[in-house]
Amino acid sequence: MKTDTLFYKLLEAQPALLLHMAHLDSLVDVPYHFQSVELKEKAQRADGILLPDTEAGAGAIPDAPVIVCEVQFWADKLIYTRLVSETSLLLLQMPELTRFQMVLLLRSRSIDTGAGQWKSLCDDGVIHVVYLDEATEKEELFTTPEEQAAMLLMRMTVTPEHRPSDDEIISKLSARISQTKSLVLQKMFKDLFVSLYVSKYKTLTIQEVRAMIDTREIFDDIHESLAVQEYGQEQREEGKLEGKLEGVPKLLRLGLSVAQVADALDLPLDVVEGIHRHIA
Repeated sequence: MKTDTLFYKLLEAQPALLLHMAHLDSLVDVPYHFQSVELKEKAQRADGILLPDTEAGAGAIPDAPVIVCEVQFWADKLIYTRLVSETSLLLLQMPELTRFQMVLLLRSRSIDTGAGQWKSLCDDGVIHVVYLDEATEKEELFTTPEEQAAMLLMRMTVTPEHRPSDDEIISKLSARISQTKSLVLQKMFKDLFVSLYVSKYKTLTIQEVRAMIDTREIFDDIHESLAVQEYGQEQREEGKLEGKLEGVPKLLRLGLSVAQVADALDLPLDVVEGIHRHIA
C-alpha cells in the first residue's frame, strides 16, 4: 500500500498524532482537522494540512496556526524547498491564514539531505523535522489507544522486513485496537494493517497471510477483508502467468512458431521471443 495513503488516513483520524511527533505540545488541545489540499499552481498537492476548527467553541484557540506537513521516504534534495513552496502557495490561496507551521516527516535521518537555505526556518522552529523511525519508538508521546494504534501502524512502515520484530508490533497493535472505543476506527485500523502487511511482505502466500490473521483474535472479522481478497487475486494471476511461461518452451519444442505460441497462450510476442532466444 502507498505510504502517503496510510499516513493520510491515520492523520485524518488522529490529527493530534502529528502534534505529538513534532513536539507542538502547546497545540494539542486545538481542535484540528486534517485534509489534503490541491495547490493550483502547477497542480501541486500538499501531503496534508491541519486546519484549526474556528467554529469549535470553547476548544478553539485564537490564531492557532495552520500546519502543513510533507511525508518523505527517500532522499530528495528539494524536499525542504517543496515544503516551503507548498506553504507559500497555500498562504497565497488562503490569505485569511495568519499563522503557520511546517512539519516534515522523514523515514529516518539517513535520508535527510539537509535544509540548506531553509536552515534558519528549522532553527527558528518554523519547520519541525520528524524522523519517523525515532518518533514512533517514543510510545510515551501517544496517550490514547487510538493514537498508539496509529503510531504502531506508522512504525511498521519504517521497520525492516523482519517478521519476529513485526510480530511484537502486531501484539501491541492488537491490544490497542481492542481498547479503541470506536468500531469505525477499529475497522479502519484492521484494514490498514492488512493492506500494509501484505504489501510489506510480498513473498507471503495467501495461505500464510490468512494463517497469520487467524492467530490474532482481534482480526477474526477481517479474515476475508478486501486487502486479503486482492492479495489472493494477485497471487492467482501470478500463478496463471507462471504456468503460461512454463508452457512456452514445451510448445516451441513441438514446432509451433513464436507467433503461434504467443497467440495460443495469450502472451505478448516479445515475451515469447525472449524465451525462444534463451532456449535456442
